[in-house]
Amino acid sequence: MTARVAGLGLWTPRAPSVDAWRAGGLETPAAEPAAALLGPRLRRRASLLSRLTCEALGQAVTAAGADLATVVVVLGSVRGELETTVALLDQLAAGEVLSPALFTNSVQNAALGLASIAAGNRAPSTTVAAGAATVAMTLLEGLGLLAERGTDVAVVLADEPLPAPFADDPGAPLAVALLLRAGGPGPALRLSRQAAPAADLARPAAPALALVDALLVGRPAVVALEPGEGEDDVWCAEVMP
Repeated sequence: MTARVAGLGLWTPRAPSVDAWRAGGLETPAAEPAAALLGPRLRRRASLLSRLTCEALGQAVTAAGADLATVVVVLGSVRGELETTVALLDQLAAGEVLSPALFTNSVQNAALGLASIAAGNRAPSTTVAAGAATVAMTLLEGLGLLAERGTDVAVVLADEPLPAPFADDPGAPLAVALLLRAGGPGPALRLSRQAAPAADLARPAAPALALVDALLVGRPAVVALEPGEGEDDVWCAEVMP
């Protein structure tokens, strides 16, 4: 299945939009994602991962001129709502009553639930967690849904920093979104398995940044989406203008 990438979204502290990424990033990092599509009430309830997801999703949908109320959404996140889960475990260890508000945000699909409520979206949504292959498997799921349904599919790849005690260097939050269409303008994207240089997995969603670069350059490119050893074939994204 080959899709057209009709819209892109991106949020990192140094590049809180595709335009900022293209320009080389900000000198002063952004504090947190605006996630304007959620509105004030839902945004107050949202975790960092949910705000990341909704910010990138909103950017991609807007760039494509798509209808957020009807778009199918796939979220790929290796760790999911780990920060929220750790907060619940800390309460449990301290013998405290667990927070119902935190519990509702601890599940893998919390971000998509909030986005669907905000947009009145009754279309299907799903989440993917596949370790080092999460970027590839999330795109594969999105392409499969596009082939089955023929309607706009938004693929979001997001991960928050690792909370203590899991990492001394937590890294930076990251979210990338692609609005996939069956036709129309935009670079073409398809997946294949082939030998390619190993992907940068310093962050689980890092290959998504290489994919953004390939989509913005405007020439054919192959981006490895998972690590490989020797001559092993890996999942790759083929980008064609």
